[in-house]
Amino acid sequence: MTYTTNYNLMLVEGTDVVNPLTQLNPNISDIDSQMKANADATVARATCTKTGTNHAVTTANSDAAMQRFTATGNWETGDTMTIDGVSVSVYLPDGTAPQTGCFVINSEVIIAINGSRVTLYAAPALSQQASDISYDNTLSGLAASDVQDALDELALAPKGMYALGIVTTDAGCTVTLTKGAKTVTCTEVSSGVYEGGIDEYGTWAVNNVTLGYSRNFTVDAVKIYNLSFIPDGRTITPVNDVQTLLHCAGIFDKGYTVLSQLIADTATLYTVIADNNAIDYLVRSTAFASGICGDSTAMTYIGSDFYAGDTLLSDATWFSAICNSAYYANALKTTVPTMTNNTSPSGTCASGTNFSGKQPYMAFDGNASSYWMGASNNTSDYISYDFGSDVKIAKISYAGTLGSASPNFKFKFQASADGITWVDISSEIAVTTNSFNGDITVTNYGTYRYFKAQETANSNPANWPIWFNTIQFYGIS
Repeated sequence: MTYTTNYNLMLVEGTDVVNPLTQLNPNISDIDSQMKANADATVARATCTKTGTNHAVTTANSDAAMQRFTATGNWETGDTMTIDGVSVSVYLPDGTAPQTGCFVINSEVIIAINGSRVTLYAAPALSQQASDISYDNTLSGLAASDVQDALDELALAPKGMYALGIVTTDAGCTVTLTKGAKTVTCTEVSSGVYEGGIDEYGTWAVNNVTLGYSRNFTVDAVKIYNLSFIPDGRTITPVNDVQTLLHCAGIFDKGYTVLSQLIADTATLYTVIADNNAIDYLVRSTAFASGICGDSTAMTYIGSDFYAGDTLLSDATWFSAICNSAYYANALKTTVPTMTNNTSPSGTCASGTNFSGKQPYMAFDGNASSYWMGASNNTSDYISYDFGSDVKIAKISYAGTLGSASPNFKFKFQASADGITWVDISSEIAVTTNSFNGDITVTNYGTYRYFKAQETANSNPANWPIWFNTIQFYGIS
C-alpha cells in the first residue's frame, strides 16, 4: 500500500488485499472534501438579467461563494438583486449600499455570497457617458439637468459683448442697464437714442434714472453678436452704432425713429446697403413695411407684379402691412368679375338654398340693391364662388342691407382646394342688425380655388335667413 504525494490518497499495490470500506471509501471522502474546498475558492460563472429595478442572478454552481456575471443593465440607486430567485441584501466592500454608476451594462461584475448578504466588487465604469451624470443647475442658472446638456448649453451660449440700443422719446436722460450688482451707463449717441454694452445674457433692466422708470427684458431675446432676433435667423455683425441701433430698435418698437436717423446718415446708409443681412432686416421690419405700404404709388407697384406681391404677402410682417394699408385696393385687386348669372362671365356661383329667386350671383353682380338670400328654416346655408383655377386671396369685403330685417345669424369664410375639404379663413362673424358690412384680412393665406361664406348659426331662420348684397374677394393676379 502506497500514498499519493499531494492529497495522501491510498494506492493499492498488486500484492495488497483490497477492502473497499477501509481503502476506497476514505479516498472518495477525501476527494469530495477537496472538491468542495475548490468550489468555495473558485469564481464561478453566472448570468444576470435586469428587469425593472431588479438584477436577477442565476448561478450554474450554487455552491460557489464567488460568482461572476456580465451586467445586462446599469445599476441605479435603489436597485435590488436576487440569487437564484431569492432576494439578497447588496453592499459594497466598505459596507455601504451601491449607488448609481457602480456598474453599467456589459460590465464584468464579481459578487461574494454569504447567506443572504452579497458583497459587490465593481468600480464605476470609466466609459460612463456625460449624459448619465446628473447636474445641479441651482447656482449656474442653466436649464440643463445632466453634464452633457450643460456642456452643450455652454457651447451654444453667446460669447463676447452685446451692444444694445435703447430708443425713447426722452432726451438728455441718464439711462442704465442693470443686472443684480452690475450697472452699465449708456451713452446718448443722439437725441433719445442710448447705447450700452453688456457681457452676459439673462434678465436685465433698462432704467431711466432721470424719470425714475425701468423696464425688464431678457437679453437672450435681443442678442446682436453671434445670434440675432431677425425672423429668418441669420447672424448679424453690426458695423457701427447706427446699424446696431437699427437692429435693436425692433425690440423696443421704435423702428421708425431709428430708420429716420439711418436714412438721414448717407454714409451709414451706404454701409447698410452693402450688408445683405442689414438689408434683410431693414425690409422685414414693421416700420419699413408700414412706411412703404402707406404710400399709394408703392402699393400700386406691389399690385402690378404677381411674384413680388406674392412674396411680400407670404411674409407675416408685409402681409399685415399690405392688408391694413389704407391703399390696399391699389395692391389687392377684385378677383370676382361682375356676374350676370351663376356662370357668366367666368367662375361659378352656388349656394345651399335660394329664397324666391334670390340667386347666388346676385351677391356678385355689382348692384348693391340686389342680394342673395337662403331659403327659410335653414341654419347651415352657404354661398360660394368657384374661380375655376387656383388664386390667392388676402382680403374679403361683404355687406348686407334690408330695410326692416331683424336677423340673428352667424357665419365665417372658408376656402378649399378641391371643394371637399374646407379650412377657415376668418373668425365667426355675428349679424344682428338689418345693415352690416366689413373688410376682413384672411387667415391661412394660401392657394385655393373655392371660397364660401358658411352659415354657422341662426336663431330666426323662419323669418330671416342669411343673405348678402355684396361679397368681393381681393388678391393678387
